[in-house]
Order: sequence, then structure tokens, then C-alpha cells
Amino acid sequence: MIWLFERGDRVARVVTRVDSASGDYLLDLEWSDGLNEVERYSELSAFQARIQALEQQLLAEEWISAEGSPQLIAADWWKP
Repeated sequence: MIWLFERGDRVARVVTRVDSASGDYLLDLEWSDGLNEVERYSELSAFQARIQALEQQLLAEEWISAEGSPQLIAADWWKP
């Protein structure tokens, strides 16, 4: 899944995916200032907790979901 967030002229791109080789859950954070981070989680519960914490952080920092982005995070998204 890909989510885009905006704050003023800045953009944050949040990408969640599964590494097919290792089975790890990946969280890619890409910021418009060029900073890119990749976080890797082997446990689904830790991955879920991190995404929920990130959502709260972005909202607290007054980022808004860009038009057309999915909403973070529907409970059904986590079901295998």
C-alpha cells in the first residue's frame, strides 16, 4: 500500500510491503527533502504497532492525507 501525506509544500510517502524472499514486513518512508528510511519487521504485531504509531505521529505533526490516498488504517487491512 502507498499513502501520501502533505504539509505545506512537503510530501511524505509511506509504503508498506512484504519482502517475498524473507517474509519480513517493510515500511518505506520517503520524505520530499530526500531522506529515505526503510524499516524491517519480522513480526506482524510489531509492524502493525509501528504503522499505527506513525499515523499518530503524522497527525500530531499536522500532516494531512493527500487527495486520493487510502485512509490509514482499516482494521480489515491486517487480515491475512
